[in-house]
Amino acid sequence: MNKKVIGKTIYFIFLIIVFLCTCFYMFLNIKNAYLLENRLESIISTLLIGFITIGFIIGSLFIKGKKIIIPILTSFVILSYFLFNIGIKMDIINIPKENVIPDFTKMSIVKVMDWGLENKIEILSTYEYSDNVDFNYVVSQDIKTGTLIKDIEELEVVLSNGPDLNKVFMMPDVIGLKLDELLEIIKDNHLSNVNIDFILSDEEKEIILSQDIKGEIKRNTLINIEVSLGNIDDLKPTSLIDLNNMSFFEATLFLKRNGLLYELKYEFSDTVIKNNVISFTPKKGTIINPLDDNAKVILVMSKGKAIIVPDIYNMSKEDIIKWAALNMIRVNFQEKYHEIIKKGKVIEANYKKDDKIEQSITIEIVLSKGQLIIPKIDSAIELKRFCSEYNITYNETYQFSDLPAGFIININKKEGDTITNNDIINVTISQGKAITILNYYGMSKTNIQTSCNKLNLKCSFIYGDYGSVGKDNAVAQNKKEGTQVVSGSSLTITLSKGNPETFTVILQPSWFTTQNSTTTINFLKNYLNEASFPGVTFNIKTQISNLSSGLYLTECSNINTGSKVTQGKSYTICISQ
Repeated sequence: MNKKVIGKTIYFIFLIIVFLCTCFYMFLNIKNAYLLENRLESIISTLLIGFITIGFIIGSLFIKGKKIIIPILTSFVILSYFLFNIGIKMDIINIPKENVIPDFTKMSIVKVMDWGLENKIEILSTYEYSDNVDFNYVVSQDIKTGTLIKDIEELEVVLSNGPDLNKVFMMPDVIGLKLDELLEIIKDNHLSNVNIDFILSDEEKEIILSQDIKGEIKRNTLINIEVSLGNIDDLKPTSLIDLNNMSFFEATLFLKRNGLLYELKYEFSDTVIKNNVISFTPKKGTIINPLDDNAKVILVMSKGKAIIVPDIYNMSKEDIIKWAALNMIRVNFQEKYHEIIKKGKVIEANYKKDDKIEQSITIEIVLSKGQLIIPKIDSAIELKRFCSEYNITYNETYQFSDLPAGFIININKKEGDTITNNDIINVTISQGKAITILNYYGMSKTNIQTSCNKLNLKCSFIYGDYGSVGKDNAVAQNKKEGTQVVSGSSLTITLSKGNPETFTVILQPSWFTTQNSTTTINFLKNYLNEASFPGVTFNIKTQISNLSSGLYLTECSNINTGSKVTQGKSYTICISQ
């Protein structure tokens, strides 16, 4: 056999190997794609590269001569690509991977804390209610899954506090429904305080007979339900199932719905969570007759683990969270500054070392934020914001100065000082430059307004009486000359109505000829109006008089026809009645 035939044979075998590797790669990729979220994208990509490679192999069969070198080299590269990827997918080849943030959703906080310690990342945690995630398991995280951890110093996770039992729920009318339908409502809506009693009845077994509450309630509201046990002939001997680790609700429901009597006992348990069954008698599989009054199931219920509080004051926040999670304890953290205790250390807690507590209890812990350092503060606004944020008491006094209004003149704590919630900040605040009130007596309204604008005073004007001072000139002011005030202060100026004028009153006799005093009064009011006698006040009234019949001016009048009246004065007109 000559060299040419041998070379062609080897080339065909090489192409067959490339073809087989291509098919095997396509098989692995398509098989694994069904486990991926983007499986359709992966399948399409695999088919495209596979068909392109197969097409290249078929085309290479028809190339002859020296040109065959290019497809040989290309086939070698393709083969290397497929062998490398097959090795990766079959775990034959292991490539070092960058550390990234995993998906912590629905993961225990204990595992998250261990991961944080291992990767030197601080784990911060907050709680929120969740219907779908178990207590102390992660609901969400603030950094996206797959993010490289090399530049990350802290990660915040939101932990489940379990279902919110104070959430409002619309309890439907369940009378007439089957028991299993009620159980679905209880489960789906996380109702935590439903008491189901079974009574003998002519109704079909497990039909709901009554309920004591419906409509808008909270999830933890007590609901009493009565369910039909059927008639006495429906009660049959029952084989006892395994009640271990069942919740109180589940275990007693099984016994009640089969008409079995039970008795409860409580013990601490290191392995069974609170309110679940530790043990029961008689044993599983025992046949119990509900008509036997002496037959009774004894349930030993867990009080949870007898938890001994460790030395919380010498534990880190991470260790406290892990201890609490392992022991089904809720922890509510608060933080405040402290002049001595270092950041992250416990300042106070509502339980001390060696206290014995039960599961599900909440521990209140205050952590130190370290020393509170006073920052650079220039203005009263900045000081008030600082004191409000950190609950610091402060006393403020004001005085005039060359500093702008609101700037601090003097303070008993300076930038860089440490401060606690027990300290008091005493501060003197600038009112700006003092403005001295001038004497505006006799000045015109226009000139006063110009002066007020120049001094940045808010001046308002009212009118007083008539007098010797000219009209629209000042006769009084509500702040004395020489009084010092801040910029923008208000000042009220009283202006004169001017020198009073005198008018002559002419009363027509015809106004008094009528026997109707109301008509006469209307004539007088029409005549003695403000337009005709500006600034003059007339008091018109009636008076009983027996001097003569008819209408006339009585003796209480201080004006008559032809009388002179002056602005700023009051006059009385009395008409007989």
